[in-house]
Formats: sequence, structure tokens, C-alpha cells
Amino acid sequence: MARDCDYILQFHPLCGIFPFIMLLHYPKFEQMTKLMFRTICIFVLTISSFSFGQNIKKFTPTIIDSISYVKSQNPDKAIEFAFGYLKTHPVVRPSNIFTTIYHTLGTIFLEKGLTNQALEYILTSKSFMDENDITPWVEINLGNVYSKIEDWENAKKQYEIALKIFSRDKVVRGQATALNMLGMIEHENKHFKAALSYYDEAMRIRIKSKSRLALMHQCIQYGQLYNDMDKIDLALQMFERADSLALAIEMSPYKEIDPNTTLRKLQGENSVYKGISLVKRGSIKKALQQFSSAEKYLIHHSELYTFLIRKKTDTFLQIGQSDSAQVFIQNAFKINNPESNQDQYIALLEIQRGVFSYLKDFQSIIAVDSMLLFQKESKLKQLNMDLKNSLFLKSELAQSRRILEKKKDLYTTIIGSLVAMVIMLGLLIFNSRIRKIANQQAVLISTQLKNIAESNLRLKEIELTKLSTYIVEKNDLITSFSNDLDSQINNIHNDQYKKGFQDLQSRLNAQMDHSADWDRFQTQFSAIYPAFINQLKQKYPHLTQGDLKVCCYLIMNQSTKDIAQLMSLSIRTIDNRRYRLKKKMNLLNETNLLDHLFLLSGK
Repeated sequence: MARDCDYILQFHPLCGIFPFIMLLHYPKFEQMTKLMFRTICIFVLTISSFSFGQNIKKFTPTIIDSISYVKSQNPDKAIEFAFGYLKTHPVVRPSNIFTTIYHTLGTIFLEKGLTNQALEYILTSKSFMDENDITPWVEINLGNVYSKIEDWENAKKQYEIALKIFSRDKVVRGQATALNMLGMIEHENKHFKAALSYYDEAMRIRIKSKSRLALMHQCIQYGQLYNDMDKIDLALQMFERADSLALAIEMSPYKEIDPNTTLRKLQGENSVYKGISLVKRGSIKKALQQFSSAEKYLIHHSELYTFLIRKKTDTFLQIGQSDSAQVFIQNAFKINNPESNQDQYIALLEIQRGVFSYLKDFQSIIAVDSMLLFQKESKLKQLNMDLKNSLFLKSELAQSRRILEKKKDLYTTIIGSLVAMVIMLGLLIFNSRIRKIANQQAVLISTQLKNIAESNLRLKEIELTKLSTYIVEKNDLITSFSNDLDSQINNIHNDQYKKGFQDLQSRLNAQMDHSADWDRFQTQFSAIYPAFINQLKQKYPHLTQGDLKVCCYLIMNQSTKDIAQLMSLSIRTIDNRRYRLKKKMNLLNETNLLDHLFLLSGK
């Protein structure tokens, strides 16, 4: 796992950036273990790879074209290339790439003659298709495999499935192809009427397509069927019509397709079957002309070329020109060798053996049989080698699949663990931030409450100070009025008037109710210093009510003069009381009474 992480760190640039980003946002990240660091890098790579995974479809045509090109040049290399891709890529369903690769492998093995392997790979290709997007051409090729092994029932079933899909999707070329394949099965089994019905339906579709090549191909199909039905005139009519279509295509400035490929092949095929019809009619010379014309078209199409050689040789033997047959076969051998096309070479040997059998040249027959035996054994060895190679590649593929699955499970576990760690880390960071915010809010609330409390306390102190000032000023005023009245009363000799002023003086003095003033003061004082008086009483239980009043006025920063006015006592009396308070509290001479009282109040 460590090596995998190192590989990712080496080749994926985001893995180098991610740790620094995390360090900026979370300083304690540097304390994480090396394993966790690497797994986080894998996580980043996984997330960033999703966008790359979305773009893999862009490379699908390139991969498919590459396999198709290699197949056309070297089928064995194409097999290696295909298995190399399959071994290094995890299985994904549905997948166009996997469908194409397995389908290509099937067609290669079909061409090699390994029909079982071809069937297996084409069936595997179907398993990678989307159920709603079945490719009918795969069904066509699957039907071709069954036709190769003459399993007509399954072949017909596959062609019918393809026809149904082509008809649903309105694919004209596909419909005609499926109908022709169904017609060929009936043709092969001598059900000529059923075959003709399929060909008629295919012709109606091809006429709608307006493709001259397609119509030419259909005419050749008709001609072959009429040949086997011994309807030679109808067959020749179809072949003549095919020739007319070929001429029209060659004369047209707009080519439907490369004339060196499909058109030439169809011209050669038409000439061969036209020659067969002419042989049946007895026009041997014209037939040989058609065969000679076909040669230049079919030289690169081995199956049709072999079929042409066989028919032309039979025609020579039919008219007793065995020498011409031998010369023709010898010329065919000159342009064919077992290395380039072993199947065609074996077919030529078999045709040559037929000529020697016609001539009853037993010595030559033995020589050809020896060559045939050698070539067939060589072919069998090649088939066995191809089969072993296929089994070996399949074994390697299975082993690679197991390794990929283990890696997938490992990466799943790593990513699962990583996701859990990232979630936990995120929760820790989130929780840390929430706590920090909560603490900041708590401090802010506490500060605000403290400010509010201090503000309220200051307001109450101001109110208490105002109350004290009011009481002092009130008592000063009353004392002043009382003294003025007292001087006026002494100057009055009329007893009646004197008594009236004395009553007024008594009412004024009644307003100087020190107990009422004290009660009001004590109520306001307790709001500011709620436990002060009780603490004094508990610590110094022998203090009098007057002592308590002096202590309260002192802690309010009232001066001796103000205290004297509040208590209607002289300044000297207040000083004496302060001295006696220090004695009662057992305070040293150097101890300040006011500081001691502040200490008791908690200020």
C-alpha cells in the first residue's frame, strides 16, 4: 500500500498541494501520521479523478480504431493488445470499449477457425452491453458463428433478434442484412420458397435505401438462389442487372464507397456465379470468360478466389481440358503460399488432387496427399497453439482480475477509512470552532453583564449619594429655619404669638426624623452592599446602631462633617466615634479604618 501511495504522490500534483492547504487551515495537521497523510492524498486523487473518469469516453473511438487497425495488419498482435487492455482496466458494465474488444476477439478467433472461442468472446461482449442499448451487429456476428458450425436454429434466432432491433431503430442496411442472413439459412437448407420470401423483403428495403451497391448485392443473392433452383434464365437476368448497376456506379461521379473494396468484390462474385449459370446452360466459352474476369477482382479475397479456382478447374475438366486446368492451378500456386494463407493453400492442394484423380495420376495423388497431410498437421498445430495462447491469456486475465479486485477492495477500505477520518477531523475542527465561538460569546456576555452590573451599581451609588446629599441639605435647611425661629421667639414678648412660633418650630424639628432618614438610606445602601451590615454584625456583634450608621456613611465616602449633619451630631462626636470603632474592632493605630471597612465590603 505504501508503494501505491508513493506512486500517487509522485505522479498526481494535487497530492503535493493538499497537505499545505490543510496546514494553513489546521495547524495540528503536521502531527498526523505518515499513513494518514498518504491516505488523504489518495482521497484527493480519487475525488479529482472523477472528472478524468467522465472524460474517458473521449478515448473510446481511439482505442476501438487502434484495435481494428492492428487486427487488419496482424490479428495475433491485436489479441495481445486487447488482452493487455483488459488486464489493466477494471471491469465496468455497461462499457462500449469492453463490448468492442470482446467482439473483436470473437471475430478474430472465428477467422482462425476456433469457433468455440469465438462464440465465448462474442457472448461475453454481450454481457457488457446496456440492456436498453443492445448492438444488433453483435447479434449478427453471433449468428455467423452459429452458421459456421451449422447450428441453424440458434443462428436463425440471433438473426431474428437483430432484425427486430434494426426494425425498431429503422436501420435500413441492418434490416436488409438480417433478412439476407435469414434467407441464406433457408437457402442452405434447400427451403427455396422461404429464402425467396426473405430476399423479396430485403429487396423492398434496399430499393427504399436507393443504394446501388446494396441493390447489386441483392441481385447477386437472387442469382445464386435461382441457380440452385435451376431457374437459369432468371439467375442470368439478376446477374446482368448486377452488371448494369456496377457500370452505373463506375460511371457516377459520386462514389458510394471505395470501388477497390466492396464494388470490386461484388463484381468478382457476380462474374463467378454468372459463369456457373452459363456452365449450366452450356455456354462454356462465355463461362470461362466470366471466370477470367472474376480473377482480377477476387485476387485479394481468399474464400471467393478459392471458390473461383474450384469452379474454373471443374469447367476445364468438364470439357476435357485437363492441361488447362493444371496450368491454371499452377499459376494459382505461384501467387499463393502457405505462410500468407494456409487455408487457401490447402484448398488449392485439394483442387489439384481432384485434377490428378480425374487423370488417374496416382503417383501425383500420393505426393499431393503427403503435402496435404503436412499442411493440415501444420494447421492443426497452429490451431492448438492459438488455443493454448488463448487459454494462457484468459488465465493471465483471470489472475489480473483477481489482483484488480484485491486492489479495489484495498482502495475501498482505504477510502472508507479515509472518509471516516476526514469526517472525524472535520467534526473535531467544527467542534473546536463551535467551542471557541461559544467561549467568545460567553466572555462577551459575561463582560456585558459585568458592565451592566457596574453601571447599575454606579447608578445606585449615585442615587445613594444624592439621597445622602438630600438628607444633609434638608437637615441643614431645617436647622437653619429652627435657629432663625429660635432667635425670633426670644424677641417676642406676646405669649400667644410666642406659643404659635414654638409650635411651628416643633413641626420643623419633627421633619428631622433621623430614624426615617436612616431607613431610607439603609434600603438604598443594602442594594449596593447587600452583605456589609450583616458581616459587621457577625464579626463585631458588640457594635451599636450608631456605630453601624457611621460605618455605612464612611464606606459611602461621606466626610466627617456630612456624617455629623446626617446624624445631627457634632464633628467632634463623630471623630470620637471613629476612634472608638477602631478600638472595638481591635485595629492597630496605623490601620486606616476606611480601608478596613472597604476590605470587609469586598470592594
